[in-house]
Amino acid sequence: MKVKNAFHWTRSCSCVPGGIDISAGAPVELHKGTYYVSPSHFSDSIVRHDAIHYGCIVMPDNVEE
Repeated sequence: MKVKNAFHWTRSCSCVPGGIDISAGAPVELHKGTYYVSPSHFSDSIVRHDAIHYGCIVMPDNVEE
């Protein structure tokens, strides 16, 4: 699965606040009925930490197989 349309992820929980642009085609994982951008997509360790612990949620209508 992957992101259909690019979007902006606002990381309000991070020690380094700020948004991240998520590009179309980013890999998506499904966990307990919620879609998330795969943490492995992020090269920055702080962003990856936020993606693992808080999740970069993708709306269901923005996911394609």
